[in-house]
Amino acid sequence: GEWRLLVGALDDDLLAAVSGAPAVRIGGGEVGGGAYFRKDYEVFKKMGARKVGFLAALADAAPAGIWVCDADMVWLRPPPAELVHRAALAGGDVLLSTDCLDLRGDERGECGATANFNTGVLFVRKTARARRFLGAWAAKMEAARPEPWLDDQAVFNELVRDGFAQSGGGASRLYSAAGDTVTVGLLPLALVANGHTFFVQHRCAFCQPHCECDDPLPLAVHTTYQYGDAAEFAYGKRARLQQAGLWRADDGGGAAERFLAVRE
Repeated sequence: GEWRLLVGALDDDLLAAVSGAPAVRIGGGEVGGGAYFRKDYEVFKKMGARKVGFLAALADAAPAGIWVCDADMVWLRPPPAELVHRAALAGGDVLLSTDCLDLRGDERGECGATANFNTGVLFVRKTARARRFLGAWAAKMEAARPEPWLDDQAVFNELVRDGFAQSGGGASRLYSAAGDTVTVGLLPLALVANGHTFFVQHRCAFCQPHCECDDPLPLAVHTTYQYGDAAEFAYGKRARLQQAGLWRADDGGGAAERFLAVRE
């Protein structure tokens, strides 16, 4: 429809593959050689550094705020423009998704204290504080310690948790973060779902578009808590999306059709 989309491609093959959409090459040289590199921690960290640098540059160039999403998520519908201007989120320079599992607790504003923040779905508002935060994140990525777990998301969480404190009290979704240099907001878990709250908890996850359901679906689904994405496995994230009718597979949706046939 009226989306303005930009794909950041890590290698030339991907850049060519998405030639039907606006795309730019991120950085120079190959990252991972086109292979699955999630468990190659050095390469994965390099990918994270490029991603963060790309976001910092994009935030400078974009005329307004930007939604940022990884490749392992889907939008079920475009995010409404009013979402980021709601009173509970309007003061946030950066709006975050979380790995929280408690939908009711999230509604009460209880997820911020313990949940891991996820970099797979973000909204970055065009503010000076957001831009400085992205610069600080990029700098911390470049200087990240060699621990294998210290990827872009772990560095992000370390940065955000510095001086992390709720603003406004009660069920406020806004927090002072990163040494009081930025205000972050937590996107509602009911709207930006993770792999557990959608695929496990939502009773209509595997209904669409094959049945009617009164429970509202989220805006977005990020396939966290899903595993087995190397070639020798079943491509777990992709198969999970196929089963839910949210992925147009190369094989014409065979995985989803087989799942539905077994269920029926």
